[in-house]
Amino acid sequence: PAARREVALMLGLGVPVLAAVFGAAGWWIAGRAIAPVRAMLERAQRLGPEALNERLPVPDSDDEFAELARTFNATLERLERAFAEMRRFTADVSHELRTPLTAMRAVGEVGAREPNPAILHDVVGSMLEEVARMNQLIDRLLFLARAEGDPTPPRLETVCARDALAEVSEALSLVAEE
Repeated sequence: PAARREVALMLGLGVPVLAAVFGAAGWWIAGRAIAPVRAMLERAQRLGPEALNERLPVPDSDDEFAELARTFNATLERLERAFAEMRRFTADVSHELRTPLTAMRAVGEVGAREPNPAILHDVVGSMLEEVARMNQLIDRLLFLARAEGDPTPPRLETVCARDALAEVSEALSLVAEE
């Protein structure tokens, strides 16, 4: 009977104490195991379009956490390149749109000072040419936007650069004259 009481007392006190000790040890081990994920999560939450050059820390181990960090860093690198391309493209487009607008403004200002109907007719014709160039540019931009989603490869063809250069020269000569 005394031995039964001792066993019952040990089981009654020992099992909860051992469960608490093992639970605390498991909590500590799990916390150490997911520490790299927590560090990656905290760094990832600080990332944004203005801080895409930052990368997640890659653990020294060669496990799934390191592979996850490398994969995420590669994704960030692709995103950073895409954002840089988008910024370059936006700058190029704004420059391309500004050129015909500048030409139209210059021609319009000259035309506004001229009372001669023949000159006004030429001014309006010149402005309509610039509007046509802007429409062409916008059509090309829409074509590019649609082509990005199209999986078929583009068809490349050789063209004469002389025609494109002559067109640019003609457009800019109007602005230079005014």
